[in-house]
Amino acid sequence: MPIVENLLESIGHFLVKKARQSRKRKSLKKRSRRKSAAGKKSSRRPLSKKKRPAKKKKAAPRRKPVKKTKTTKAPPRKKTPARGKNISRKKTPVKKKIARKPARKAVKRPVKKPVAKKAASPKAAGKPAGEVTHFFDRISVCVVKTTAPIKVGDRIRVSGRHTDFVQAIRSMQIESVDVKSARKGQLIGLKTPRPAKVGDKVYKM
Repeated sequence: MPIVENLLESIGHFLVKKARQSRKRKSLKKRSRRKSAAGKKSSRRPLSKKKRPAKKKKAAPRRKPVKKTKTTKAPPRKKTPARGKNISRKKTPVKKKIARKPARKAVKRPVKKPVAKKAASPKAAGKPAGEVTHFFDRISVCVVKTTAPIKVGDRIRVSGRHTDFVQAIRSMQIESVDVKSARKGQLIGLKTPRPAKVGDKVYKM
């Protein structure tokens, strides 16, 4: 144990010496740098300022002599002839007045109002058989609530404000089940060749 202590002490003394030596070197370097900087400043000579040449004053421009303008005399007036003597005057041509035609008055033309097409009478369309309650665009199927019995093979007419076509019933469904006939008050599905709208009337031909 005492050997280890001696070793540690010797190592500590060695490190302390090294640190002191490094400090001395740094301080010496700083002093040498300061001395060299001071010597360089003293060696530099102050630059003499160059004297700028004085600006020459520009000579004032000479004024041009003003030329005297000659005064021109007014021409003598012509003598007017006496009143008694005949004076020949030029006759001014008289302009003829052109009679302008009166402008035509704008006549308003009566605008024809578009006459709404009358809906087909129920007698011409047929017997009322139902009304469209819904329409499916993708599969082109309309749901009809019947007001009279209908069966497959009957010809029907679907008419409304924007629809009017005739077709024959080829197939009919009630709750996705094929049916050949339907009674009054039932909801049936019909495939139509043209789009129908809610509220369109269905007539049996």
